[in-house]
Amino acid sequence: MSSFHFDSYEMLTALKNMITPNKQFEWVKDTITSVNLDDDGYIKDLELEKNKNISGDIYLDCSGFSRMLISKVSESSFEDYSEYLPCNRAIATHIDITKEKKYVWTTATAMEAGWHWSIPLQDKIGVGYVYSNKFISDRSAEKEFNNHLGGKHDYLKLRFNPGYHKESFSKNCFAIGIASGFFEPMEATALMTNLKQVIPLMWLIKNDSNPSELYSNDRVKSFRKLYNKNIENMFLSIRDYIFGHYYLSDNNHSSFWKYFNNVKLPNNFSNLIEAWKNLNNDNVDEFWDIFYKGYTLDYDNDEELEQFIIHENSYVSIPRTLSNQWLLGGDKYAFSAFSWIALFMGMNYYPENFKYVDDLLTQPLPHPSNKANIQLI
Repeated sequence: MSSFHFDSYEMLTALKNMITPNKQFEWVKDTITSVNLDDDGYIKDLELEKNKNISGDIYLDCSGFSRMLISKVSESSFEDYSEYLPCNRAIATHIDITKEKKYVWTTATAMEAGWHWSIPLQDKIGVGYVYSNKFISDRSAEKEFNNHLGGKHDYLKLRFNPGYHKESFSKNCFAIGIASGFFEPMEATALMTNLKQVIPLMWLIKNDSNPSELYSNDRVKSFRKLYNKNIENMFLSIRDYIFGHYYLSDNNHSSFWKYFNNVKLPNNFSNLIEAWKNLNNDNVDEFWDIFYKGYTLDYDNDEELEQFIIHENSYVSIPRTLSNQWLLGGDKYAFSAFSWIALFMGMNYYPENFKYVDDLLTQPLPHPSNKANIQLI
């Protein structure tokens, strides 16, 4: 697996420079003062502080934690999962690279009330402390991190509630990225969730010739239902995978880490670790079944979505590989079964009879979408 470290500030500048010369786009830097809705609750236009109102057919809410647009049109609640993931604060800064600190991999280190990241770039190292204010005050967290870094620093300070909107696509508004949901920085899932949300949007726009009907016709209503189910399942998969880092950790040195000893486990997570713990030569298939049933969506009991998927299977104008990721039977989970196995083994959480791990990793991988065997190398 390959990964890259980006300087987010420079990347944003580069993206802006790519878009600005394109006459199809208009770059407006302003502050939204009001979100105006029509009689049916759809966004009619946006009032700006300095410029004239902006109106459109579909609105993308990329406003981050403020969720400025989706909160106005969505009738569903925000699902709070701080019970499983109590971290709700982060402080971040950069430190200089020295010969002693020159490395090319990300590290995550346990702290008193959370963990801290260290991400090397070419000219500096991005560092941050993710913590829960239920277990440590903001001032104490800064003091602890200053001591860890060896000096006082100025920090970017973030506050967030771990959770997601049940309807990321509501009325004529798409919530993208953090506006749709966010748990915490662990596993750096933001870019992945952005892509899993933007790809369906590409499909919707390219496969509907009338922009004014992008959110009103029956076909798009089925699309909205499918999209929201897939995105919700993705978020639940992310929630459980991040939770596993805490639950399976052997840290027990503070009240924060002890907290996870008594948390009621999410159902799918509980079933999966139980299957992993009891893995033996006779129930390898059961482990795979529990994973796929827990972290993929089953449309067998929803005739509307079944017919929609069958119809769209023969009507797709964007590359099929993109469509497969969300619509045509592709993976609906955020992390594969082998990612889970890597987490279990990385945390020294093995089946009670360790020798059966070799049996699992050398067998062909069953996959419910195509029944083709993919041999793990």
